[in-house]
Amino acid sequence: MRSLPLYDKPPTAAVETCEKRELDHDCTRCALSNTAHSVCIPDELVEGKGSETLMLVGESPGYLEDRKGRPFVGDSGAYLRSLVRQHWAGSVVYSNALRCHPPRNRGEKGNKFKPKEIAACRPFLAQALHETQPNRVVLLGGWSALTFLGRKIPPLSARKG
Repeated sequence: MRSLPLYDKPPTAAVETCEKRELDHDCTRCALSNTAHSVCIPDELVEGKGSETLMLVGESPGYLEDRKGRPFVGDSGAYLRSLVRQHWAGSVVYSNALRCHPPRNRGEKGNKFKPKEIAACRPFLAQALHETQPNRVVLLGGWSALTFLGRKIPPLSARKG
């Protein structure tokens, strides 16, 4: 059977082509650091029994994550962690595309984050990807896809795709 390639070369994600940068808790690369309680929240690695690593990338920290300085510790984060424990035996890296909590009422007009904020946090995500070398990456939301891939996808219409 003959097949035609979709691309001349495999497409690369924006996070693969940008610079890598260590986390900076004194970061002032964008305006989010002015309003956040915890600046540049680090990833969290949960060791598992299997040899594979899963990386879950959320959009940004919520209020509780901002106060505690850890990703996915709110109600929805706890629910997600319980689901992952049930269905994944390997290690899990919990991460966020943007590292600082945005101000309240930011996403009412649909523009939750600004391009400068996304560009400022992408190097931190690139460093996390480089350090953890996950076998699988799950992007949780359109903004995390925009930060990771360089293009925004509508997550509800891309299910099972």
